[in-house]
Amino acid sequence: FFAIAVLHLFLPLPTDALVGHLVLNPASVAVGQIWRVITYPFIELGILGILFSSLSIWLCGSILEGAYGSRFLRELYFTSAIAGAILASALSFTRVLGLSPYVSSFGAWAGIFGILVAIAVRMGDVEFMLFPLPINIKAKYLVGIYVLIDIATLLKGGDVFGALLHLSAGFAGYLYL
Repeated sequence: FFAIAVLHLFLPLPTDALVGHLVLNPASVAVGQIWRVITYPFIELGILGILFSSLSIWLCGSILEGAYGSRFLRELYFTSAIAGAILASALSFTRVLGLSPYVSSFGAWAGIFGILVAIAVRMGDVEFMLFPLPINIKAKYLVGIYVLIDIATLLKGGDVFGALLHLSAGFAGYLYL
């Protein structure tokens, strides 16, 4: 994020072109720009996006890393993000539910969704506190709520491709287990 912000300050047009070649775009992946399925999780355009995604990887990842090791966590994250991107990109060409292969997505949230699904499956009774509310919720219920939110987004509209990407990455994370 910071490198993109500094580059954008001095070279706005080349930076926008560079970022445009790194985000996930199904139509571009279909014509051979395969690197996009690997680079999109590393692109965040806002300080809050990088802050919350980094915090989520740290908090949720530490749960799995302590139990299964760093290699498992790394493989789970990248399998979820990459396989989810491939599946969501393929499904976007069906154009069902308002999907389009010409939309773009970026950010670490797809891989984080895979981590959350793994926590729900392997450690479903682990409790998370819903900050700032002093309410604890089991991981399996929290992930279920996230899945329902993404399904509602798919059906209702909004960031349909982003919701599909989260669900695809969660499915890939589940298959990885």
